Amino acid sequence: MVILNLVDKLEIVKRNTAELISEEELAELLREKEHPKAYIGFEVSGFLHLGTGIICVRKLADLSDAGFEVVIFLADWHSMINNKLGGNLEVIQEVGEAYFKNAMLAAGLQGKPRIKFVWASDLVKDPNYWRRVIAVAKNTTMQRMIRCLPIMGRQDDIQNEMESAFLFYPPMQCADIFEIEGGLDIAAGGLDQRRIHMLAREVAPKLGRIKPVVLHTPLLMGLKGPGERMDVHSSGEDLGGLSEAKMSKSDPSSAIFTHDSPQEILAKIKKAHCPERIVENNPIIEIAKFIHFPFSGSLKVERKPKFGGDIEITTFDHLTNLFTSGQLHPLDLKVSIANSLTKLLEPSRQHFLDHPDQLEVIQRSKVTK
Repeated sequence: MVILNLVDKLEIVKRNTAELISEEELAELLREKEHPKAYIGFEVSGFLHLGTGIICVRKLADLSDAGFEVVIFLADWHSMINNKLGGNLEVIQEVGEAYFKNAMLAAGLQGKPRIKFVWASDLVKDPNYWRRVIAVAKNTTMQRMIRCLPIMGRQDDIQNEMESAFLFYPPMQCADIFEIEGGLDIAAGGLDQRRIHMLAREVAPKLGRIKPVVLHTPLLMGLKGPGERMDVHSSGEDLGGLSEAKMSKSDPSSAIFTHDSPQEILAKIKKAHCPERIVENNPIIEIAKFIHFPFSGSLKVERKPKFGGDIEITTFDHLTNLFTSGQLHPLDLKVSIANSLTKLLEPSRQHFLDHPDQLEVIQRSKVTK
């Protein structure tokens, strides 16, 4: 067993992340506690893709390796509010138990210590939970609450018809952070969770709680490329457009799922948006940056001699230099990335080949955004 020092733990937690608030608070937390508690919440709504099944799962593995107790919160009530899987709570719970838990474990958490799944339906049975929900709401303005609604992947104008149940979602998500296991030390999630995590930090002192450290992983763009909006976070500006362009489980042609076959991966990658010499808002370049190089090392590109021959790309900067200069063609990059993903997703793919019944549970359900 390897004993990690504080510097090692910090590096493990920070790597391949988009934002940490704050490193000083994280360092203090690791000094004070041998096994701090980290949380990430997931709606149960569809297949795991590269964003959830690789970027998020590998970050949870990092937290486990750094000594954290990791709570994976299966937000079945939240999924029902947000009309996931038709808003049917029983279906949501069936999919969560049969598919989602096993998909998370197969994607990189199997055998990791201190991993625990918690259901929202268990948390809501405690009257203190609802007391906390009300306390969060009483310490938050309606405008602030409405601003948190796009965390559900919605861009509805509040003036348009919208279920009033949606307004329960933000205070419930804040209460989750304060009530799971008696309170959590780190709230983790994709960058689209920033608004609610910052709200939790704002209301924490008013509720007599310690501000949670927040850790955000990057959002992975869908294979079709940016939509009309692809907003970039910079200290709190509107993040609504992020949800429009990110990889979505509801659009199979724009996402690589963790159980996809090599043939499906190659076909999807070949059709992906990848303009020649352009790295900005390029989903294949993003996969290289956030998936391949952090988890697979160098990238081998196989080419015929007349096209320059094989090349070993050792770093992401090396890749971008070759691509922007025109020395690396988009198709050659796509084939190499497809091969990389095929190898990376092998454990997940094999798990569902061995357990097809788990996949069938979600395949017969109504997948939504």
